[in-house]
Amino acid sequence: MAPLLAGYDPLTADLCEMVNACLYLEKTGCPWRYLPTDFGPWETGRTWHDRFRADGLWSEIAALLTWAVRQKRGRPAEPKTAILERRV
Repeated sequence: MAPLLAGYDPLTADLCEMVNACLYLEKTGCPWRYLPTDFGPWETGRTWHDRFRADGLWSEIAALLTWAVRQKRGRPAEPKTAILERRV
């Protein structure tokens, strides 16, 4: 993930902690205001989360993590099949 974050120049926030805060919220589903103070102010975490999402960074990170997990489990990085849902 480091190369993806290299283009961001935070003035006061630790980007690693902002990513950790965002991942914590995604995993737990807790409201922003209940974010543990270890991550810093919730408003800062929210700002970075929104910026990462708007820039499409979360999609790139999700793809990289998916590929890494698949390879670690001995599977090809790209799945050979897909399930498509048709909406009527």
